[in-house]
Amino acid sequence: MSNKPASRRIAWLALIIIVLFAVAIVAAPVWIIQPFRAQTERGVAVFYLMRSWSPYVTLAALIVSFILVGWIWSGSRRWFAKALDDYWFDWKTYNPNTTIYQLGNR
Repeated sequence: MSNKPASRRIAWLALIIIVLFAVAIVAAPVWIIQPFRAQTERGVAVFYLMRSWSPYVTLAALIVSFILVGWIWSGSRRWFAKALDDYWFDWKTYNPNTTIYQLGNR
């Protein structure tokens, strides 16, 4: 049991690092290429490299972040997280008269 809080802390740290890295890979080209200033050849090359890789990096960061958030959320001891978890994944229990499951049968 003592390993569980440590792994949660590592997951939180990884999530924060991933978010900061994704923001940096998108925001850094804005800082590198500044209008009305002389650009270096290396700065332009780095800009285009980061610009070409930023969609893939942000998509990978989004997927890994969703996995980490789901894992952190599933182990939460807070009542509101458990309530949202139950409500989100069990819609029909809380709304027995729903017709959303019948829409695909039409």
